Amino acid sequence: MSSIFVAFCFIESVTRNEKSITGSALYREDAEKDNFKEIIYRGYIGNSDNLILEFGKNSVVLMVGRHVLEGSEYLTLTQSVPILISSSENKLTRESLPRASPLLLFSAPVVANSYQSDEKGLRDSLMLSRKLYNGVNNCKNIDSNVIVSFNPSIPRYSQIKNHLKKTIFSTLGRFRIVKNNMVHILASEIEWNYPGNEFKSGTSEGSTEIQLEAVESRYGMIESTPSKRQQNTESSRFNNFSNRHEAIEERHAEKDLVLPRRQQKVEGSDFYFDDQLEVVEERYAERHTSPSRKRQRTNLS
Repeated sequence: MSSIFVAFCFIESVTRNEKSITGSALYREDAEKDNFKEIIYRGYIGNSDNLILEFGKNSVVLMVGRHVLEGSEYLTLTQSVPILISSSENKLTRESLPRASPLLLFSAPVVANSYQSDEKGLRDSLMLSRKLYNGVNNCKNIDSNVIVSFNPSIPRYSQIKNHLKKTIFSTLGRFRIVKNNMVHILASEIEWNYPGNEFKSGTSEGSTEIQLEAVESRYGMIESTPSKRQQNTESSRFNNFSNRHEAIEERHAEKDLVLPRRQQKVEGSDFYFDDQLEVVEERYAERHTSPSRKRQRTNLS
């Protein structure tokens, strides 16, 4: 599973039969804002191994499942845990949701030449991409492009840019939806590993013990073989965003407001957190154009 969503959700609708449960729900876009996003869910309950506990409309449920962005957001449920249930004395609303940001775990290869260093050292970024399956409507091979931004001052992230080729990255963090049908993860955790070479062996040759040793040796080679990765050359297609930084700083310099934490200046800099995210997203906005928009442009021409 390569795209796992975790969030508290308010159930707007629910329909159930013997095999599945479907409906729509809302989750908080951010712990510090009263903005809500809709997600369409489906859970398969026809087997005894499922982790989906029963829930009803107007309840607050912790939802875990496979996330796909395909115009709308879709969630194939893996687990559901009811947290709050409406009653005649206490009817819940979307404002009853806990103030907690949604989390997304995403694993995929890095897009070539997508690594971008922040000139001010605030948020470096890269893009991950893979095709996903939508278990809600059974659509396959859905392109999923995810921006990952992180604080480069964290020591263990200092070598990321040297380990981009033939690497699978797994990142966990709160996320938000940006234009061009992309997701932006504000990484709290990042790990990377290198897929091993396929081991070719006849299915009927050798004893079980030899087969097991062969399997184990694959992982031994991965652990024991050091490798030096050349640093990716940053794509010349990305523009210099220093002017963007300066414009944002000038805009906020004219204001004398008490701002919430997410809009306050980052410690040790003259830059604002929300604006850091906007700058990161603009790096990739022109690079990525959804297929539907490309078709629209072709038709117009």
